[in-house]
Amino acid sequence: INAEYMGARKEMSVKGRLALVLLVLATWGCVQIAALNLRHAGSNALVGDVWETTLKNAARNARGFDSLKGVITGLLQTKTPTERVYAIFENLIAEVNAEQFRHDEIAFQENQKCEEEFSFRRMEINNATISLKKAKESHGRCTIRLTKSNAHLALNQQIQRNKEDELKTLDEIREIERRAYARRQAEHNAAIAVIEGALPLVEKLGASAGSSFAEVKPVAKNAIELLSKLFSTAKASQYSAIASALAQLTASPAVQASDVARLLELLNTLRNDIQSTLATYTANENKAIEAYNTNVASVNGILSTLRAQEKALKSVIYDAESCIAQEDEIIIAADQKINRNTELKQYAEKMCKSAQDSYELATRARMETIQLYKKIIEWLRDYFEKHQSEEYEDTVPEERDE
Repeated sequence: INAEYMGARKEMSVKGRLALVLLVLATWGCVQIAALNLRHAGSNALVGDVWETTLKNAARNARGFDSLKGVITGLLQTKTPTERVYAIFENLIAEVNAEQFRHDEIAFQENQKCEEEFSFRRMEINNATISLKKAKESHGRCTIRLTKSNAHLALNQQIQRNKEDELKTLDEIREIERRAYARRQAEHNAAIAVIEGALPLVEKLGASAGSSFAEVKPVAKNAIELLSKLFSTAKASQYSAIASALAQLTASPAVQASDVARLLELLNTLRNDIQSTLATYTANENKAIEAYNTNVASVNGILSTLRAQEKALKSVIYDAESCIAQEDEIIIAADQKINRNTELKQYAEKMCKSAQDSYELATRARMETIQLYKKIIEWLRDYFEKHQSEEYEDTVPEERDE
């Protein structure tokens, strides 16, 4: 009995252990299948959301190949599908290219604006330079015209002063001549008056020829007194013949007809000579007056011309001074315009160069980023080729039957 009991117990113990082992194996298989399914489900969710975002951020902020490679290596532990990783980097490359395209368009527009600004400033500087050159040339011509006009004006005014002095001289000479003629006229008229006053008296003496002077004393006295006025003048020497004849007449005891006749002849001759001389003086005076009037008219005509020229010269000087002042303003404005537009052009060049440098720097950075992404893709290809397994398949494994 004991032997049978112990044999039956041993047989049941073996069967029980075998059943327990089978139960444990079955449970472990179910757990592995469930874990495998959970891993695939979790991996797909990570790539779709967190993993992809993390990878993109790492790629965009990567400082170099090694740092990005390290991030990717860590993320690859989540068993990401290969093609999905490639797609991420290809999309990143496309994004960089699209960004570069937009940047190129902006840079092209900025370059156009810069060229337009440069062209405008160059045009402004060129126009101002042309204006400055023309203003300086005009300023020079106006300065020359002003200098010449001032010189001509000074000469004109000097000639006017000379002509005015000449008029004064003519007036002074005319006055001297007028006074000389007036004096001569007065002297000759006085002499003629004396002679004409004495002639009747002498003729009375002649009518009393043969009479004693006592009888004709009043007449003789009056004649002598009149004729004595001739002898008292400065030109008494011119009347010496008359004085001699008168002395001869009065020296006789009686009036001699021959002496009276001789005295009358001398007096008439003297009167005619004085009248002739006075006529000559008068003719000369008239000629002097005519010459004076002619000379004065000529000088006044010259002065009138000079004054008209002076007025014209002053007008030219005024225009030249106005021209110089106007050209000075243009020169100042042109200089300011050149300086202002030169500064603005230099500022624009500086800003445009800065923008171009930024564009080139950004472009170079994008090209380096694209090269980095391409290098990562090549590295991923090598990586996946070396570490390919079921966990890196492109699709999730099919579900197993329980």
